[in-house]
Amino acid sequence: MINLHLGLLKKELDPTKDMALFSYSYFNQEFLKKPLSFYNINTLRLFNNFNEREIIYKKCKELADLYVLKYKKSYEFQNNVNYNEKFYILTLMPYYFTIINFSFSKYLYIKKFIEMNKEKEFVLETFESDLSNRFETKNDLFLNLWTNIDFLEWFSSEIIESLNYKNVKIKRNKGTFNIAKYSHETRSFWKDLKIFFCNIENIKKIYRLILFVNAYFVNSLPYRIRSFKNIYGIDSIQSLIYSFILNLKVLSRKKDQSEYLNNVLNITNCDFDNDFIKILDNIIRKTMPRSIDDLFSQNITQIKKENSFIAGKVRFDSTGFVNDHKSFLHAVAISEGEKIVFSQHGSHYCTIENIWLSDSYEYYGNYFINWGNVEPKNRPCKFMTLPSPHLSRLRDKHKFKNESVILVGTSQRQTMDGICSADPTYFLDYYISKEVFIRHLNKDILPNFYYRPFPNSDTAYFSEEKYMKTIYPNLKILTGDMIKNILKTKLLILDHYGTAFYEAMAANTPVIIYFGCPELKFTKYAEEMFQEFKKVGIFFDNPESAAHAVNMQYKNAEEWWFSNKVQKVRNIFIDQFALTDKNWRWRWTKFILKF
Repeated sequence: MINLHLGLLKKELDPTKDMALFSYSYFNQEFLKKPLSFYNINTLRLFNNFNEREIIYKKCKELADLYVLKYKKSYEFQNNVNYNEKFYILTLMPYYFTIINFSFSKYLYIKKFIEMNKEKEFVLETFESDLSNRFETKNDLFLNLWTNIDFLEWFSSEIIESLNYKNVKIKRNKGTFNIAKYSHETRSFWKDLKIFFCNIENIKKIYRLILFVNAYFVNSLPYRIRSFKNIYGIDSIQSLIYSFILNLKVLSRKKDQSEYLNNVLNITNCDFDNDFIKILDNIIRKTMPRSIDDLFSQNITQIKKENSFIAGKVRFDSTGFVNDHKSFLHAVAISEGEKIVFSQHGSHYCTIENIWLSDSYEYYGNYFINWGNVEPKNRPCKFMTLPSPHLSRLRDKHKFKNESVILVGTSQRQTMDGICSADPTYFLDYYISKEVFIRHLNKDILPNFYYRPFPNSDTAYFSEEKYMKTIYPNLKILTGDMIKNILKTKLLILDHYGTAFYEAMAANTPVIIYFGCPELKFTKYAEEMFQEFKKVGIFFDNPESAAHAVNMQYKNAEEWWFSNKVQKVRNIFIDQFALTDKNWRWRWTKFILKF
């Protein structure tokens, strides 16, 4: 019998007695001192290419559509009510789409693993089948999906047991495990004020205190007069001004029936095998949060009691993907004839073919504000282009103030899923690429070289700072305000495509980018854009060539970056995907007045 391990590896495995499934992404970084093959840790890949992943992604989305529609029909039959499809999408789709993605990726992986090892006999020691208690909210569920490795072990064991493999014996002798609870603790003004004054930089600048107090004041106001507070890049004072302008407008009291009756769910032939559907139904039965199950009607009633809704009114807000209160608020608002406007708040929008967060929530508002002149196709909302408040503040602010070269990393959840995000088997490749990049830098650059890890302390994230320090003990770690560093560094290096790339482009900071971990599938236009970046020496296919470019451009970074060919490509990207404007406040004001 071979011991099969699903969760966090707490000790080195005996290659003759142990095998690890999924644990390739859960291990403690100390184990990297030996090759993974030594530990019998399996690193099978789910998909051969992006196209395979996209096909599965769309199938999962269609299945989620079907489950939402089934819920709608059942709920309305039992309660004699009638809401439009967007009502149910905003409240239910984040849960169904996420659970289906996580379940199906693990289902595929387990079947592939067992098929490859069908001659072996396994024993799996894991947790009890039934959870010790139910999730109260979506917040609780997502917290566990993204950070609780014990919960992910339980999740995988449920799939293995349901498949009923004869060569896998399951022993549920580890008892129950702790379910993480999302903290709903109300923040204390005086406690936060004490923390504020502990930072000497805050004491030196009185305007920071003014903004701090103002933010608390604005957050205490009714939502109607602070609705813009949740738009990325708009501060408390601007939120009050824009909300005041919006509330001055004469709004139609007539409910828009065409919007109300619009069907947006895409139901086709969902060709999943019966084994998976049975597994999925079992997991849904055990993991569906009470907020969207037996407390569904209660939450609707509570939202209607706490808020007033006016047909024709416009609400600007951020996503409610994991937030029950927001999702029910948005759903009821749309059902009452109000208009919901979401806004871009980072990278990937309009450049990646499918974005999990947007496809299951943000694109189901009435309107979506994007930062450029390119918009995704076949989405159920209307797109509107406005300059980014956040990026506009950074517009051409970069100054060459030091000789630093900064390599910026991104977050890598050890619980990452293989359909909605990059295949987790690329996890190790990503960190190896950092080593390769640093190894190929010229020695005269290293005294000015800094590494900026993704700032998190969650145990579900790989501790990249600790890992990098074990490889390069003298590596200088950069912390603090990332924007300040972007605005004064000589050369910024990114090993991923994220918001920092947009910020560098807006600030006109010299930047070189390569993908240490393969990204999701780019749109055709974005692919063409990156080919242009490659021609002018901004984008590279691998860490070696990126390091060679740094070696070549370091001494004359300013001359290279401000050359006509580089600036031309940069300006095209800004116009299409990261729009900035020094008069952005006035453009937003005109937009609100004319909306």
